[in-house]
Amino acid sequence: MNLDVAEAEHNATFLREIVINRVPGLLQTADYARAVFRYMRPELSEGELSPRVEYRLRRRAVIEGDAAIPYETIVHEFALRVRVADRQVSLSQLRWILEQIEQGHVTVRVISTDQDGFAGTGASMVYAGGPVPQLDTCFRDAPTGVVFIDAEPQLNRLRTLLRKAGGSITGPDSVSGLHPPFDEGAVRRRMNRTVRWQKSTFSHGGEGDTCVELAATPTAFHLRESDDPTIRLTTTHTQSPARSPLGRPRRKEPQRLGVQSQRHAVSVACR
Repeated sequence: MNLDVAEAEHNATFLREIVINRVPGLLQTADYARAVFRYMRPELSEGELSPRVEYRLRRRAVIEGDAAIPYETIVHEFALRVRVADRQVSLSQLRWILEQIEQGHVTVRVISTDQDGFAGTGASMVYAGGPVPQLDTCFRDAPTGVVFIDAEPQLNRLRTLLRKAGGSITGPDSVSGLHPPFDEGAVRRRMNRTVRWQKSTFSHGGEGDTCVELAATPTAFHLRESDDPTIRLTTTHTQSPARSPLGRPRRKEPQRLGVQSQRHAVSVACR
């Protein structure tokens, strides 16, 4: 199941997350992740624990480097204050979050513990956006594991939860209103200024480099043979199934959103 989560993150054009009880996985340090795994799975030996920590750290590749995608997380102040290990681990974790904010493609929004009107303690989720809304996916933790959601009525409800959680961020210790709100439409438009082709997951090789390539734009899906790229098959979204094997291209340029404001909000947890 963790492989499915990592694949969804890797194929996303943007990620939005709500986390209430702990630091988001993509922002966890090695010591923080180790403490979480050790607490939740005390039966694990060191040989079993270390690969899990390393795997979690490798997942951060989607929000690091030149190919980083936009990532916004809405975190409750409780998650930043709770000590999953000791004070030093917590301080190192907060410093790491601040460093990621400085890179410009990570946005952290903090819900204060004394904020009125927030009843979303069960709203934790990760929303992985595709190049078009039809390819969006949301995943949430459940007692039996991670649940993936891609049905449009359910996605609409989860988008509403994201808006509500963002609307709960007010006051001087938050970043609401101090930087532009996350604009999914703008991100998708930037992603699709050019058609970006990639090999279909259903292509298994063959002679030479011949394969089927896929691409998506805001209005259509495109398919072509690599040995004759001038011939394309195009279908509109309304003619296509709700889900597609099409991979999601990665955004190249970072997005800067209110770095100083985010630093202030996260630093509150250090006080």
